[in-house]
Amino acid sequence: MRRALAAWFNELGSQSINSGKSQRGDCLYKLASNIDPRWSVPWYNRGLHMKNIGRWSESLRFNRRALELDPSDEAAWWNLGIAATALRNWPEAGRAWRVWN
Repeated sequence: MRRALAAWFNELGSQSINSGKSQRGDCLYKLASNIDPRWSVPWYNRGLHMKNIGRWSESLRFNRRALELDPSDEAAWWNLGIAATALRNWPEAGRAWRVWN
């Protein structure tokens, strides 16, 4: 039940972002992650969104959380590497790129 509700809010978040409602989309992703905090997808989506708007620290934090929940998520490793590189966090960037490759 929790996952289905979280998935619904996560999808609404994606729709909001795709229609230019950035803040609303992020709030919906946050709601989805609060409803089902052990599900990596809304954490990844928040990290991706923050990467896309250049909010590197938040992107790094959200992608880290996504990877804690699903270490096999290659896209989250990629986004973590980009955010860490943008922040010049070389140890984290190196870790991300080593795992991603």
